[in-house]
Amino acid sequence: MSEQQDEQHRPPVPQYGPPPPGTPYSQTPFGTPLPPAPAGPPRQGGLPTGAIIGIVAGAVGLVLVLMVALGFGALNALRPALAPPDRDPAPTPAPDAAGAALAVEGYLHALADGDAEAALEYLWVEEGQGLLLTDEVLEVSSRLAPITSIEVGTGSAGFEDYGVSVPVSFKLGDQRVEREFELWEASDGWEIFDGLVPVWFDGLTGLDPTVNGVAAEGYLPVFPGVYEVVIDNDYLALDLPEGRVRLATDDDSYDLTAVPVVPTELGDTTFRSLVRASLDECLAMTSLTTPCGFDVSATTTGSAGDRIVEGSVRRELTQAGRDAFDALTIEQDYDPPTAMTTWDYFPVRATAQLANGGTAEVQASPMRYPQVDFAAAQPRVEWVD
Repeated sequence: MSEQQDEQHRPPVPQYGPPPPGTPYSQTPFGTPLPPAPAGPPRQGGLPTGAIIGIVAGAVGLVLVLMVALGFGALNALRPALAPPDRDPAPTPAPDAAGAALAVEGYLHALADGDAEAALEYLWVEEGQGLLLTDEVLEVSSRLAPITSIEVGTGSAGFEDYGVSVPVSFKLGDQRVEREFELWEASDGWEIFDGLVPVWFDGLTGLDPTVNGVAAEGYLPVFPGVYEVVIDNDYLALDLPEGRVRLATDDDSYDLTAVPVVPTELGDTTFRSLVRASLDECLAMTSLTTPCGFDVSATTTGSAGDRIVEGSVRRELTQAGRDAFDALTIEQDYDPPTAMTTWDYFPVRATAQLANGGTAEVQASPMRYPQVDFAAAQPRVEWVD
């Protein structure tokens, strides 16, 4: 079959609007129709043998044409499936990837130079979130961990295929950072969409943190860098090596939120002394209930079911309880973030006088947990369930 006939047998390509002039929609789909058999003189009683043979031959020819056309159509339909499986489609070319890479290079060099204003020219930044995007904050970050050895790769099609993704590598202090920046083309040039690291300070509410000397709260983005985070509390500190946090990629965004608060040496000794004093007050109480727990029922649970005399309960730490207190571990309670507690349990032994005149060991309820909020002007113990 010729190429022209093959093209006629393919399904028409969908058109938008009227078909162009000369489109052969009236043409038969299998080429020019076969010419009719020559007409003979009319005969009575049926067709002549030659006519019958001609009709049969024409039908057979038409069937053959149909079979060939269908064969070509099926082959064309199978061509994608028959393609070698290891062939990937050609990558989508990135629009002006070289320009995007130059923008990323300019941004990183601005950071290395400590020029926040120049760095911001390459960025998309939400309004009102530039508190930590200043020369003063960037200068401290550059001193703690300068940006050096900048390498910018070739851009490629980025998010949603309308931007550019640019791989970079640079040293932040003595550590190598490898990441990508996503850019889109704004009216005045390429703009880096994710050039900042988002940071949430909600986990430090009440601790008055400062970042490179600037008070921070809520949500504030920062330039990639190393930051010194300090809280203003004599009893508490952030569990950070040298009080610093590395914020270079989106993966670091939650690092500061997850940093635990720990007691300082003063906080440790103060917590232990406050809890011990409060615990001793509870143990000295003879009532059925205490703020610390260790509550006793008004009747014993023994077979006699004797009533306990109010004001006759005696409680004391067992040896296991004394050992547990001496080895207690202080941890952040998180509600609020400025509160410290211990989840250790101090067993006690309780006895009481019974209404029948006897004395018996009685069952005490579990201990509550001590909580000390070191944001309070006068820290004190609260016992919580």
